[in-house]
Amino acid sequence: MTIRADYTEKEWHLLVFAPIFAVTYVGLIDGKIDRQETLAMNEALKRKEEAYTSCHLVSAAVDDLPSLTREMLIPGELRYVETRGEALRIFQKIARLVDKKASTEEAEIYKQFLVDIVCRVARSSGKLLGLIGDDVCEEEAEFIRMMKVAIGVVSR
Repeated sequence: MTIRADYTEKEWHLLVFAPIFAVTYVGLIDGKIDRQETLAMNEALKRKEEAYTSCHLVSAAVDDLPSLTREMLIPGELRYVETRGEALRIFQKIARLVDKKASTEEAEIYKQFLVDIVCRVARSSGKLLGLIGDDVCEEEAEFIRMMKVAIGVVSR
């Protein structure tokens, strides 16, 4: 089991803010983060208890998010990402970090958590009135595919 003490403060902050960074980046691909995307993100973070009970890393990171957000401890490297390439390099760094310090199982679950939350947010505003159109716009879908490659998550 991986615990916060296994990481430096900077590394831990990166893992805690990674889900917010990921959903913000994918949400802004179409130019705005709408209400449905915000609600989907909040719901996904709240429901982590149900879906990821076996992963202490996910639970601990999500549990620390409110206090670190209040203290404005957002890692600098997440604040100034301007290109898709920069975002993908951040995801590679996150993947290397959990692969190095977490158990294989926890690393895989944490990375899948990032993909799941991004997919949930991307799907939340895809269809007009929930009925017409694609679940995810092509630009978001392409980014999600690239993100999966960057963090080493096999498509499912």
